[in-house]
Amino acid sequence: MNAFSFMGIKKLVLVSLYIDSINEKFVSYLKHFGYKVVEVANLGVTDSYELASVPSNNIYSMANKVDRKDVDGIFLPFTTFPVIDIIDEIEKDMGLKTISSNQALAWNMLRVIGISEKIYGFGELLELPDRTNFNNPSEKESKV
Repeated sequence: MNAFSFMGIKKLVLVSLYIDSINEKFVSYLKHFGYKVVEVANLGVTDSYELASVPSNNIYSMANKVDRKDVDGIFLPFTTFPVIDIIDEIEKDMGLKTISSNQALAWNMLRVIGISEKIYGFGELLELPDRTNFNNPSEKESKV
């Protein structure tokens, strides 16, 4: 949630590989913290082996189909699936801030330990300065 707050994301599209029942949990969790998911695009993958073998260009294609000018960003909720290499491309092509779970985790770890250097090529979140000065008032409620 810190990464969403830092980037000013309140309304978003969830681009997911998961099935509806898992996506509904993401939507509920995000809603609990004041975020609005206006669309869920998913592949509905049920097998974990298949999940790990989906090419990242499939995720790019799904994100590229998001034609929403009423959202602040895209969320890619994958921890076992590598999408860090396509975040920058999605942001440039779609004009939407894009955050993945692992990228947000890396950003928050860097923030907490005081590393503020910009990291290029993996999305705007890691390129922006002042991550170490960011304090989210709701951080006591969420460590995500």
